[in-house]
Amino acid sequence: MSRHSWLYSIALTVLLVATSLCEAEDSGGRTDGATTRLVSDLGYRRAGQKAHPRRRALEVDFPGDAEVPPPAAAVATAADLVQAFLSGNSAADHSFLSGHYTAATAAEDASAAAFPAPGPASTAAAPAPAESGTGAPDPNSNSNVGGAAADGWRQGGAEAPGSADESLTGGEVEAGESMCAGLQGDPSEWLRSGGARGYLCAVQKMTHSSDDEFSYSFRPPPSAPWSVARQAVPRDLASLLRQKLAAESSWQDRNGSLHAASVSNFLAIPADTAYRNPQQALALIAATAADAVEQARLSMVMSGSGVMEFVPDPSKPGLLIGSDFTAFFTATVNDQSVRGVRLRPGNYIVNAGGNSDAHLIFLCNPRNRRRTPFTVDLSGSTLVFQDIKKAGFSIADCVNVEFTGPVTAHHALYALPFTQGTITDITNDTVQGYTWTVQIHDGYPTDSMMDQKSTRESYLLRYDGATRKLVDNYYDAWPNAISKVSPGTYKFAFEIALPEAKLGDLIALRGIYAHGIMLTRCTNVTIANITMHNVGMFFIIDWSGHGNRFVDNTLSPYPGPIGNGQQPALLSSNGDGIHSVGATFGPLIERNTLANMGDDAISIHGMFILVVKVNQGNSSFTVAAGNANSLGVGSRIGVYEGDQLLLLGYTNITAVREVPNPLPPAMRSRVAIRKNLTSSKFFEVSVDNWPKAFQAMRFDSLITNVELEGSGFVIRDNVIMNNRGRGMQIKAGNGVIERNTIIGPAWWGMQVMPEASWMESDWARNLRISDNFVQASYGGIFVGLIRRSDLGSGQYLMHDGITITGNTVVDAAYAPILVTSAKGVVIGGNTVKNCLCRLPGPGQGFGWITSGALIFAENVQNVSFSPVNTFINDAGCAYGDYARPIALGKNAVDVELDF
Repeated sequence: MSRHSWLYSIALTVLLVATSLCEAEDSGGRTDGATTRLVSDLGYRRAGQKAHPRRRALEVDFPGDAEVPPPAAAVATAADLVQAFLSGNSAADHSFLSGHYTAATAAEDASAAAFPAPGPASTAAAPAPAESGTGAPDPNSNSNVGGAAADGWRQGGAEAPGSADESLTGGEVEAGESMCAGLQGDPSEWLRSGGARGYLCAVQKMTHSSDDEFSYSFRPPPSAPWSVARQAVPRDLASLLRQKLAAESSWQDRNGSLHAASVSNFLAIPADTAYRNPQQALALIAATAADAVEQARLSMVMSGSGVMEFVPDPSKPGLLIGSDFTAFFTATVNDQSVRGVRLRPGNYIVNAGGNSDAHLIFLCNPRNRRRTPFTVDLSGSTLVFQDIKKAGFSIADCVNVEFTGPVTAHHALYALPFTQGTITDITNDTVQGYTWTVQIHDGYPTDSMMDQKSTRESYLLRYDGATRKLVDNYYDAWPNAISKVSPGTYKFAFEIALPEAKLGDLIALRGIYAHGIMLTRCTNVTIANITMHNVGMFFIIDWSGHGNRFVDNTLSPYPGPIGNGQQPALLSSNGDGIHSVGATFGPLIERNTLANMGDDAISIHGMFILVVKVNQGNSSFTVAAGNANSLGVGSRIGVYEGDQLLLLGYTNITAVREVPNPLPPAMRSRVAIRKNLTSSKFFEVSVDNWPKAFQAMRFDSLITNVELEGSGFVIRDNVIMNNRGRGMQIKAGNGVIERNTIIGPAWWGMQVMPEASWMESDWARNLRISDNFVQASYGGIFVGLIRRSDLGSGQYLMHDGITITGNTVVDAAYAPILVTSAKGVVIGGNTVKNCLCRLPGPGQGFGWITSGALIFAENVQNVSFSPVNTFINDAGCAYGDYARPIALGKNAVDVELDF
């Protein structure tokens, strides 16, 4: 099943099942609009139709002719309730969603007289909430813990003490009826108010069933909880309804707020032979869920707030089932009368429930986009995600929705996505080899992570043991073998001696797991005031967005000690901080704090696609791509020479079709070095014009959709610290980068450069970089291109309209400000302070940069160094040429120097 299609698939399945149920009509085939009733194992019957002798019938009343005009009554079926609930259709008449339930007894049922309507005596002795069981939830379990500890029930069989699986016959039936004769009302009333005797009688009544006889009665209150079961597989409908009755006793808390449980989980369970009456169960649950949403809506209207509150199941204190919140959100977000939903503040363990790829999924209807803002208020809560293989949040196809805190979220400490330790031994000789022995810190993963292929093929990050900062002259340490020395101790072997490592240095080793927050095809969505720790990959990944906003968020290592060794975490995430790819309009990234990422802090880019075959005769070419998402008909694309990314021209797509692989088996790209051509799909792309420069197009040329690059972005007032990677990596234009603070990235503070090796586009045009502070370990601000073929600077002037003004760069060991491959550049009013106090590490730097240059430009045209830049060396840095701080390389044309 695709990432977010599960809800629609469930809706379709339930709709088909319930519709087939509706086809069971009486022999007259009348459709007179009379009340339709759902009856145990007989399907639908008309009011007044006889039930099986001694059968007490569960009935669901829908509006009749007197309440609803005939056209509306014609569609008021269980199937419509299911569809309306799952689609969140705001156009639906919500009178259909208020499913009235009654407990009716057929005239032939001789036991009816024994169960009069409940009186005061039946409600005076309601059991205390503790009788339902309040055991703490098992963080490793999806099971329903409410009611289990005290009552001895278990999921699946849902057994109750003494009678759960036994059908009462003969004398047992008589004894049971005698014991229960004094109880008033139906089994739901007995359970709530009859004490231990009522409990046993309710169970006996509900489990007195066979293929020919099904005896139970059930009447939930108007605002019953959403679910009948949580991750349960009942053997029959009786077991299902026993669980429903158990849940009823706590359907409303002291404040009268709505409770939600797992309708979404139950609907995800296939309706097969595991259920005696799956149609009835599905229709009942859908109607109950819809009624719960309607009750919350009524409360919202009465309060005038416009916000509906979501309250997790109180029978499981501290446990939030993600699919419950998903169902609640889906049923409300497309209703224009609702302004938002609020999660009841609390400290929650978050179990994904029925959600597939994330703990909390927020799926909007792309065909019913909101015109007014909608808020998901998570403030005052702490969320602990259980599964590192699932993202924290997944948000898809939403428009004008704001997710706001303050809220703190992290993956559970028993499921950290990375490990770390201390170097306790180093060998650097040809006999013993080149090794680091590392003692893993207590509380961090050991064998479970070391045994993963992705981990064993990754690299070590190294931190100073005293400061816990990434070391100066940082490099990735790639081991060629990992061996276990003893429990928690591992030896990492390298092919060469690695410089500057010392005993007591700290290392971190990343896994590959899920993102923190995923956005897909969202427009004007805001992520605000969310703090996250222990993220498995990127903190925020924004796919194919438009104008999304990321404001006042924090990514940082888990703040408390972990394990008996009390060692704080070195990493906050395994990957990037905020990463935007393929946006039609770039994001606003403002006032975020991003610390200790395992890669870049902020990245914005489009995607290159590899050309593998050119068909000039019919104005088409074949490309290798994972899919055709960025190859829409009518899209404007740029075509580039591969290594130096020379723009050959623009054209528009007129047709796309998938074709077989046209390449010989051994064919590999020298430009897209990470591209696996054997597993790619191939598409023939036809275009509307073929400029003369396209004659240079060949295998290893690249194209990019210039409408999907994130242009129009703003990055402002952010704080970035101590990340392995670049502070910012930008491959888009028409943007602003201003007033940011970047401290101690492993590589460039800012890098503006397309990268064919990562298939990330494009050149920057009309970009302003102003008033930023960069305390660099390696380099400061770099705008340009590095050729992969020979590590030279890009000779073509593809960046255009670049302004670098008012910035301060301190402590850089290399190239505080570097510009290549650009025209229309202003570099003025910047301050370079105490840079080049040390040399970069072995293998770092480029031979074509003038030694000692504090600002360097090469392959540039129309460059102004005004207003005057300031250079300060009060630390006595020996490697910087502060007398002649600005240097020009080759092909620097029309340059205006102002010292």
